[in-house]
Amino acid sequence: MSRLLVIALVSTYCVYFIHSSVVKRSVCKENEISVECAHCGPKTCEDLGHPIRCGGATALCKPECVCTDGFVRDSNGTCVRKSDCGSCGGDSNATTGCGNHCGNSCSDYQDVNKTCFSGCRYNSCDCKEGYVFHDDYKVCVLPEDC
Repeated sequence: MSRLLVIALVSTYCVYFIHSSVVKRSVCKENEISVECAHCGPKTCEDLGHPIRCGGATALCKPECVCTDGFVRDSNGTCVRKSDCGSCGGDSNATTGCGNHCGNSCSDYQDVNKTCFSGCRYNSCDCKEGYVFHDDYKVCVLPEDC
């Protein structure tokens, strides 16, 4: 009798889990995908350019809809291209990028012989066209404001 009860409970759990996963997948919106375990990375426009704190592996494992690669949620919860966020790192003069300000900062933007590495940093920002990185204030400014 107890064996039959265990089988019934396990079967019920499996049906519920499969049903909730299917239901979850069917409600994902445009630019979203359903995942069993959410990735650790920027999830909203506000996350861009800031350190990302991740919980343990079990904290991230739950079925949910997440934005597809290259997209994050805006203030309305809609998945938008990272480049469509109004700012990066809270700086309206910045956009998502490599975070390599070499040759594009107040201290060196006029140095035409500057040698720079080409690597990118994770979840970083670059100054928008026409702006340079202010080394002291850590924001993008017009060159004349250096």
